Amino acid sequence: MKKLYMITGASGHVGSTLVNQLLSEGCNVRVFVLPQERQLVPEQCEIYTGDVTDKESLRPFFERKDYDELILIHVAGIVSLSSDDNPLVWKVNYEGTRNVLDLSMEYKVERFIYVSSVDVMVEKKYPEIMSEVDHFDPELREGQYARSKAAASQLVLDYADKGLNASLVQPTGIIGPGDERSNNHAIKMIRMMYKYNLPFYVEGGYDFVDVRDVAQGIILCAEKGRSGECYILSGDFISAKQLIQCIRAYRGRSTRIMKVSEPLTRFFAPIAEKAALLLGDKHPALTPYAVDTVFSACHYSHEKASRELGYKTHDIKESIRDSI
Repeated sequence: MKKLYMITGASGHVGSTLVNQLLSEGCNVRVFVLPQERQLVPEQCEIYTGDVTDKESLRPFFERKDYDELILIHVAGIVSLSSDDNPLVWKVNYEGTRNVLDLSMEYKVERFIYVSSVDVMVEKKYPEIMSEVDHFDPELREGQYARSKAAASQLVLDYADKGLNASLVQPTGIIGPGDERSNNHAIKMIRMMYKYNLPFYVEGGYDFVDVRDVAQGIILCAEKGRSGECYILSGDFISAKQLIQCIRAYRGRSTRIMKVSEPLTRFFAPIAEKAALLLGDKHPALTPYAVDTVFSACHYSHEKASRELGYKTHDIKESIRDSI
């Protein structure tokens, strides 16, 4: 049986890592990217260009040709931690996903995997550990990114109810090597901490996962995941203090650092965001949304993905080192 993996958003951090992993395993890979991103994907792929918000531009991408099985992995999306609303976030994340779902049904795609996010879930405070849910409500989420991804995630589950063989994966904060375009917010933050040798930290922390584990988790989900099911692809929770100490240790610096209070951090975050935008950074890493995420200090379980898919993770310190 001749199998084809179809990847949208193949030029991003997750998409490019996934494509390289599939190619290394000898798989047939077809990618869909924006026209200006064509040179960012390997020539070994079947390359199609267009825009997920333009349904007709997607049609050639869905041509079956002589393939017996089509496995579509929808990675394309806009990650935004911005305080300002950007209409394109909803258009790409929700409307683009709806276009891909519609065509997957029309062209009878055998398997559909949507790369969602843990941000679509209502947060629970530690020590409660967050696990998979079976419904997503955008009205219960804060921020345009979380709302758009929650709406899209629920849409995928609705299409699974209609008969599409669809599953979701939900990564936590993605780090690791291969962020060639420097658009990954978590890695931008690590890069800033390393570059400026920051000697202070805030309370809280986050769960980070290696992009290589996410790529492997997606492939495992395509092979073993159950339709209509969600799989959290988490890594390890690390406090902001531990993260800074780890980065400073890689620089050969003292791990003695000082704590900055939550009120001061929240006061400074919007100022830092506006300053970054004025300096030409279209994707600031430090924003009020990012600060809320760190202070939420949520813990996530990947027990379901490990049990059903065979999902495994790198050591968090190895992933931080490789990010640097």
